[in-house]
Amino acid sequence: MLHHDSHRLYESIARPRGGFAMVALDARESMRGLFRDAGHPDEDHDLSDFKELAAREVAAGASAVLCDPCMGRRPFRRSAPSIQRPD
Repeated sequence: MLHHDSHRLYESIARPRGGFAMVALDARESMRGLFRDAGHPDEDHDLSDFKELAAREVAAGASAVLCDPCMGRRPFRRSAPSIQRPD
């Protein structure tokens, strides 16, 4: 059974129909391969720039956004300052 506070937290981040919309932008090497295979530059700054844009676009409607600490913090702090880092 969920603790009352936990239940309230889950309800507050759930979508209107009760589900969660979670976005994972932490797959650095997989993303690098996708960029390379599509003929796009795949340097660290290219991936970081993409993550910043993606965070900006999806953060408002997402229940959670997962980012990697190496490339994800800078873009997320600028693009989605309301996203909280778990302790």
